[in-house]
Amino acid sequence: MATFVRSANFFEVSAIAADVNAWEIFRHKTPTIMKVKRIEFIAGANADVMVIKQTNGSGPEITRLGCPDASQPDRCYFDGGQYMEPFIDFADCTLNAGHKVIFELE
Repeated sequence: MATFVRSANFFEVSAIAADVNAWEIFRHKTPTIMKVKRIEFIAGANADVMVIKQTNGSGPEITRLGCPDASQPDRCYFDGGQYMEPFIDFADCTLNAGHKVIFELE
C-alpha cells in the first residue's frame, strides 16, 4: 500500500509497492479525471523510473519520469493543464525507498 499526502492542489504518493489508481491518488474523488498541471518524480535511488499511464495498466503512457542521478527530480509540465486519470503501473516502474511522485492540479 502506498502513502498519500494531500494539501490544496498537491497530491503526493510515496512508498509505492503496488499499482496505484486515480481513485486512490485523488482521495476518492468522483469523477477521478482531474486537470493536472505538473507531475514531479523524486527518485529514491539512481536510475529509478516512474511510469504513469491513463486509466489502467493497458492504457496509453502519459509520462515516464526518471533521472540517472537521484538528487535531481524529474518533472513533466502540461501547459494549461491536462485532464487525466493517472494510473501508476508498478510493474513498469523501478523504485527504491525514498521515492515519491507529486501531482499538482490546475
